[in-house]
Amino acid sequence: MHQLDLCKDKIVHTFLGNVADFVLKHHKDASNLCIVLPGRRAGLFLKEELVARIDSPTWAPTIISIEELFFKLSKFEKADDSELLMSLYNLVKKTPGHTDEPFDGFCKWAPALLADFNDVDAWLADPKQLFTNLSDIKVIEHWSLGEPDLTDFQKKYLQFWNHISNWYYQLSDATLKENKAWSGLAYRHVEENISAVTEQSTWKHFVFAGFNALSSSEEKLFSTLSESGKADILWDADRYYLEDNVNEAGKFLRRNKQKLFGAKNNSVRDFQHVHDDFVTTPKSITLIAAARSVSQARAVAGY
Repeated sequence: MHQLDLCKDKIVHTFLGNVADFVLKHHKDASNLCIVLPGRRAGLFLKEELVARIDSPTWAPTIISIEELFFKLSKFEKADDSELLMSLYNLVKKTPGHTDEPFDGFCKWAPALLADFNDVDAWLADPKQLFTNLSDIKVIEHWSLGEPDLTDFQKKYLQFWNHISNWYYQLSDATLKENKAWSGLAYRHVEENISAVTEQSTWKHFVFAGFNALSSSEEKLFSTLSESGKADILWDADRYYLEDNVNEAGKFLRRNKQKLFGAKNNSVRDFQHVHDDFVTTPKSITLIAAARSVSQARAVAGY
């Protein structure tokens, strides 16, 4: 815990300012409160908003990013990207047909594969089924009735897709044995042990603020904590985007409202922080002629 210093900065009514007001109103004792934001940078500005509203010494709540929260709940250390890259390369080198894989060639496709592994876990997809389906799709793409046999290059290409599932499980097992995980793997672990990890948490209450598109694992965590009365979820939502079903900008907010705050949901609080700024706030619009993307960037930078 860190003690907040007193500050007389001018209070600005932004979304993070509204979050600060909410926290100070509903959580007089913030020592066991965890405020979760999409990224770490927003946490710095939220601290400034909290400090500007406090007129006596107090203890600050914990303010962390969603990724940090999942790692703290899972109790895994975050695996270094370079370590994952080398571990995957060692697995690939041991695979028949890939023993001569050059490292420079491997580095061209491996980061994308590791990103796919992360997404598969964060969205709670079935790795075996997904990668098997991808392999079957590639086989179909290279199948042609009456054509000559596949070339050696084509065979190696199809073997690559066949091995992805094994590489995923081998890499995840090796990483977990070291008590480490990549982000998505930590997300999956928390989702699979959601009751235990939330009950063992050192925080009594959570405030999730400023989220939009949620992965399946994030959605599960939000729902579990909200339904148990251990979390408030604050949205930076404007009525203009939220209530217009045709407007794509409000797609995920509408989905979150329905899934997390629908009629069948037992959330303690309603869908909060819906404002009407887009329509009601006066606007000053300047048109600038810019032919290309670079010109547009320069115009905005100098405006």
